[in-house]
Amino acid sequence: MERLPVPDGVLVQVVECDAIETVLPAVAAGLERRGVEGAFELCDPPRVAAPPRTAHLLECRVRVRGERLRRESGAYRWQADPDAHEAILAVAERWCRQRGDRAAQSLSVSDLAPVPLEPREDVLGRMRVTDGMHVGVSAVAADQFRNVAARAWAGGVSLVEGGAWVDAGRWRPALAELTAVLREHADLLVYGYVRRGWIVTEALLGNSLSHDWPHRAGSQPRGAGFTRQAFEDLYAPDAFGVQLLGPGYAGRLPESANWREERVGNASVLPSTSSSPSGSTPRSFP
Repeated sequence: MERLPVPDGVLVQVVECDAIETVLPAVAAGLERRGVEGAFELCDPPRVAAPPRTAHLLECRVRVRGERLRRESGAYRWQADPDAHEAILAVAERWCRQRGDRAAQSLSVSDLAPVPLEPREDVLGRMRVTDGMHVGVSAVAADQFRNVAARAWAGGVSLVEGGAWVDAGRWRPALAELTAVLREHADLLVYGYVRRGWIVTEALLGNSLSHDWPHRAGSQPRGAGFTRQAFEDLYAPDAFGVQLLGPGYAGRLPESANWREERVGNASVLPSTSSSPSGSTPRSFP
């Protein structure tokens, strides 16, 4: 049973329950014992504007500062600093919704169907989810879309923007805006990159590199669960046109005339190249 706060109550979704006639009254009785009054009503899924599954896009993916935890033999997870994650979440939410009335906005949590948002509706508190769930906000207009996806428990946040204008060569203002997110909030992050892509659904915290980016053997550590993401503070999956390298990369950057190195935050570097983020075969960091 999954739930999502909405303006007129709580949206509840029950998945694959063979005993709903027994479970639902038990849930209601439990809420009543806790002093919660109300009633369950059957409703149709809200209709919202969704971004396309595939489109020309720019993705900014970041890993919030935190610590690496060993869960079992060969399996690790990144535990994000909650204050840093909340700060980045606020930045991402403002970035996503700044088009206001021009875009149809929605909120999704885990596998629940998205619910519509009003342009000035306060949503940040409803984005603070944990326990293995992910949260997303979308803003879809006629000529572009913006999405944010986040997993609080792993410190991963993706900012995705796309539309036909990316392929038409008008990507520079969007790239500058996403680069500014890395630059201005470097001390909240251990790693981040901006790259061009095509698969929208995978860019939102999926394994997008295996779908629409040149494969580089040995790009990430092997391991169960979220081991690959747990080592992003030390191992970059590739050399993207723009990426933020936190303190774990100190002394390991290659020297090349093709890259500019900008010191950002207290101990991070923002190496970048002036070429297009078009997906040409990248060079890898050691």
